[in-house]
Amino acid sequence: MLRYLCICLLSMFGVSTIGEAADTALRSHHVLYEMKQIHKANGGISPISRVDGSLRYEFKNTCDGWEVGYYTVLNLEYTNGQAIKKSWFYSSQEAADGSRFRFRSDSRDNDVLSAEYSGVVRKVNGKKQVIYSKPEGRRETLPEATLFPTSHLIHSLEAAQKGETVFNASYFDGSGPGLNLDVSTVSTRAGDGKVEETKKFNLPPMPVWNMRLAFFPPESQKSEPQMEIVGRYRLDGVLTHILQDFGVFALKGQMMEFNYLDEPKCK
Repeated sequence: MLRYLCICLLSMFGVSTIGEAADTALRSHHVLYEMKQIHKANGGISPISRVDGSLRYEFKNTCDGWEVGYYTVLNLEYTNGQAIKKSWFYSSQEAADGSRFRFRSDSRDNDVLSAEYSGVVRKVNGKKQVIYSKPEGRRETLPEATLFPTSHLIHSLEAAQKGETVFNASYFDGSGPGLNLDVSTVSTRAGDGKVEETKKFNLPPMPVWNMRLAFFPPESQKSEPQMEIVGRYRLDGVLTHILQDFGVFALKGQMMEFNYLDEPKCK
């Protein structure tokens, strides 16, 4: 279940315009979130008694695409008394035209490497193929319409700006084997961004949407998703609120540090 944690912030993006509807440049940035467990009203029985940690995220515009990096650390305590520190590292490079996508991720339990993935997505015989370098020799074929993290959020915001509340797509981020998923995104307008984070971090007011992302295995007939994420996204690409529901527990992320990054001088 926890392998899907890495999905939460992969859809951030930087300087670009979002179709004809956008009138604000999106920004490269760095942000640190404090992650804490919240109790679910209908949570039922969970083997996990406490979770806390942090998530550090960075996005950089590269003129012809985007670079994403993040590092997450969670301290988990189980009802049987066991305690474990889980950590994830992820980085990716995505071309703006969708022609290439490189990824690398690893996860650790108590600082011991438990899983590692890296590779590239490219067209092979007209099909999108995932070619892994770790584990070496592994290959997967993606649906032609699959979106990578940055392009997925761009399309979601395009739909939201047009007043379309639901956007469905196939999604791949390279955070694990076979992790191409169907994502249903429901967006509702949250106002002009005049909220606490705007004042605390000196963020300029702008349109904001609450987005609920539900992740399903491809062609799943189940009504319950594997995981749900709720995020509050500004038009400049800054995510000010995070809520992740893993079924057995839920996490809330609060911004603790934030700064915009210098943009490259693109021709």
